[in-house]
Amino acid sequence: MKISENLTFIYFISVSLIGLFFLPIMVFKIPASATSHWHQLPIFSVFGLICFLGILAGIFPSKFQKKGNKIMEFKGHHPDCGNFSEHVIQVGDKIYCAGCSGLVIGAVISLFGVLLYLIGRLPCENMTIIFWLGFTGTLTCLLYNSLFKWRISFLNLFLNAFFVLGAFMLLIGMEKINNSLLIELYLLILIPIWIITRILSSQKAHRRICEICDLKKCQKNIKE
Repeated sequence: MKISENLTFIYFISVSLIGLFFLPIMVFKIPASATSHWHQLPIFSVFGLICFLGILAGIFPSKFQKKGNKIMEFKGHHPDCGNFSEHVIQVGDKIYCAGCSGLVIGAVISLFGVLLYLIGRLPCENMTIIFWLGFTGTLTCLLYNSLFKWRISFLNLFLNAFFVLGAFMLLIGMEKINNSLLIELYLLILIPIWIITRILSSQKAHRRICEICDLKKCQKNIKE
């Protein structure tokens, strides 16, 4: 089972990174399209829908528990055993998943950005810098769990927010730099792949934490 999961993760992270590194080549090497922006509304509407669905998923995350499992209490959809303390944030008396909260914040900001962009109220200067900021943010978030073992709650929140904002920056950057419908469709296809990769990466990191946990009830739950 672990081999299959690892191969799945390797496949998605490979496709995600290759797809991401092809973006600058396509944007800066393919000749710019005509000045018509007829596809702007449908493209940004699809991106907005992805953000909206991401908000729903972040607010109502899966519990990652078997039905009827009462072995471990969950808070912020993470086991309340202390090992996941850096994966959650506390606001008042409530505990939330830092990653999901970041995704929700990033998606909400991106939705407002989409609306402002479509009505012409979003400043559109230095689009090349915006594009590369989006590229850097997306790359960092894709590799974060694989490269860094340590966690800080608010860094986790910030990176997940920037993950969504990075995709938005890439979209508006390529819209202004190249204005190619095919390249923008390419990005919209990549975004769900990036999301799946991010989920698989988080699940892999969570399993690694649980596998080295010395609580017998956790080890029993993992084996089951």
